[in-house]
Amino acid sequence: MELVGIHPRFPRWLACGNRTWLPIGVNVSFVRDESDPETALRRQLGWLDRIAENGGNCARVWLSHPLFDPEPHRVGEFDPASGERFRALLDRARRRGVRLKLCLEHVRTIQAAKRAEIFPGAIWFDKPAWAIAAGGPAECMADYLAGAAGGAHYLRRLEWFAQLAGGDGVIWGWELWNEVNAVEGDWLAWIRRMLPAAARRLPQLVMQSFGSLDSAAALQQYAAAIGLPGNRVAQVHRYLDPGAELAVVRGPLDLACADAVARLREMPGEPRPVLLAESGAVEARHAAPSHLYARDTAGTILHDVLFAPFFAGACGAGQCWHWDHHYIDRHGLWWHLGRFAEAVAGLDPAAAALQPERRDLPGLRVYQLAGPELLTAWIRDAASDWTRELEQGHPAQPIHGARWQPGRDAGWLAQAKLTAYDPWTGQWHSLVAHGTEILLPPFTRSLVVRATTANCEG
Repeated sequence: MELVGIHPRFPRWLACGNRTWLPIGVNVSFVRDESDPETALRRQLGWLDRIAENGGNCARVWLSHPLFDPEPHRVGEFDPASGERFRALLDRARRRGVRLKLCLEHVRTIQAAKRAEIFPGAIWFDKPAWAIAAGGPAECMADYLAGAAGGAHYLRRLEWFAQLAGGDGVIWGWELWNEVNAVEGDWLAWIRRMLPAAARRLPQLVMQSFGSLDSAAALQQYAAAIGLPGNRVAQVHRYLDPGAELAVVRGPLDLACADAVARLREMPGEPRPVLLAESGAVEARHAAPSHLYARDTAGTILHDVLFAPFFAGACGAGQCWHWDHHYIDRHGLWWHLGRFAEAVAGLDPAAAALQPERRDLPGLRVYQLAGPELLTAWIRDAASDWTRELEQGHPAQPIHGARWQPGRDAGWLAQAKLTAYDPWTGQWHSLVAHGTEILLPPFTRSLVVRATTANCEG
């Protein structure tokens, strides 16, 4: 498989060679509550199958989870069994056409302590084996990030995976450390050192992630780190969180997702692809997965996470968290990936020079991507957000007689091919312009529309 890189002419997009590549997938980061490695591996590979079967093309996996951890027993002892499971992951992903983003580390403390969400099945974030007393390289995480021994240890682990993976195109990117700003110590200085060090060892894209963008302090941390040289993709995490400091994080999820993308696009640094790399819904301050998941059997949360970021200017679909028994697998919602893939089928946003804009209408939020010869928009019912539909129990109501006003003159629209795709029914519709307006078919929750006067589609 050809390596994914930054588009050679349009750095807001990813590409394979000169072809724009739009990532469509979810996090399937680790297997919870399973001690048998073979059973865990089957489950992990099964999620790759579900992604592929439903139109997705990528997934994020944590390599520091016990299933793939290269040093499961003690520092310096690399386990061949972990390597075999890693190769099995790559082989299945390659066969299914699912490219992987691999997160190298997630630990937050060396001391033995459960520093994780408090709900059952939450992953542990401690690694006592890294302590000097256990033969490890550091006394604490601050020492690990700042010290030469910690840096050397981290790079040995990275090199072990690099030797196994080589220049394999099934890996589209490597993430240095999950939400590194949650780790005690000078994580910003560590990123500055490790981004170039990793790039010298890995031919694929290298990037870093940070915790949920939900406060003024988080905004400052993102602004300081997103634009660092070598951080090839600007990743953002943001969840619907009723305990968050920023009001937008407590409101409609489409607004929260779109706002996160817009904020990163405005941050200092060279233009680069922006990706909503984790999203979903949580209880206040990430205490647990949201109680809304149990009610969201239709997948409205997943739908907003997928669609809102892309139509706000991200380089692909938003990547949902809570993939397993908490939400996506629980309700069989994988089909939403295929609906997003169909909505963007044939679209080359780089070739069409698409730029995000908002053209809201009464009762509708319109997230539009506009270029000289092509327009596409995701139109979202503003009345039927998670509060009304999931919290209050009011079903989404069909919308009739809505008109799209894309901001083009009547002559442009008269020449354009006009279509609409309903991601909830899977149906395409042909549209007709009436002057500068386009009458839309009836729809519920959302609709994707497209207008083109040239061959801007791949």
